[in-house]
Amino acid sequence: MANNIKSSKEDFLCENAVIEIIDTKSASIGVQIQALEILKMIQKGEIFENILKKAKENVEKTRLYATIDTLKNLIKGGRVSKTEGLLGTLVDIKPMITFNAEGKIISCAKSRGMKMALRKMADHIK
Repeated sequence: MANNIKSSKEDFLCENAVIEIIDTKSASIGVQIQALEILKMIQKGEIFENILKKAKENVEKTRLYATIDTLKNLIKGGRVSKTEGLLGTLVDIKPMITFNAEGKIISCAKSRGMKMALRKMADHIK
């Protein structure tokens, strides 16, 4: 992450540029939603300080939930042992993940089958 931040600052460094790197503590659509909110504010002509304040507020309000269809990549990545992966696959376990306050991926629920996983996700969103 630190290298990405340094690279980003160097790539966009120009005279009079004001750059602020924000850890969205999210991924995928969560980042996109936050970026689109910032873009709308820029297009409306908001001042930098207001945009930055709102962006930081949005980081705290944004929650991303996802359910995993297959445990295959979790096994490959070492997040789930081969034994847990095999058993989970046999009983059709679908983990639901989110990001904690530090932006780390955590498991927040498990369901049997995709239909139940999607119901659980909907319950978390309500």
